[in-house]
Amino acid sequence: MNGILLALFIIFSGCCVTAQIPTRIYPKVIDSLYHRLNTAKTTDRVAVLNELALYLAPRYYDSSLKYAIEARTLAKKLNYEKGKGVALFNIGNNYYFRLDAKKSMTYYLDALMILEDLEPSQELGNLYYQVATFTNVPKNCRKAMQVFKNFTIRNRKTLSGCKC
Repeated sequence: MNGILLALFIIFSGCCVTAQIPTRIYPKVIDSLYHRLNTAKTTDRVAVLNELALYLAPRYYDSSLKYAIEARTLAKKLNYEKGKGVALFNIGNNYYFRLDAKKSMTYYLDALMILEDLEPSQELGNLYYQVATFTNVPKNCRKAMQVFKNFTIRNRKTLSGCKC
């Protein structure tokens, strides 16, 4: 049974979770986001701040953290739960690239508590992928499979329509 769950996890993560956190810098994307930030308002501004935090995380930790915190603050002010959850995920990404596993996982789990209550999304899939990455070492294989099992139980209806 565990082997089947692990195989499903590998298949699912490969075909349905296509855009995990970037590990390279994309200057054109970042320039475009800076340009959009000048005119973005309300929830669109939260989205742009979160995208900047995501794309800057691999190399520009301080800037990434600044934008993620700003996104979280604005999302709280606007009562925008998805924006807040994604901002927490981006703060976790920041610590992931700083190699601070404890802080990273803390923020990932905080984000998970928010995003799991919302509709399934690419961000939630990416978050599950990151959490599974942390737990997908031989000594924690059972934990990784449990994370995936919980995901499939919560999102069974969505998965049945997945065109993998």
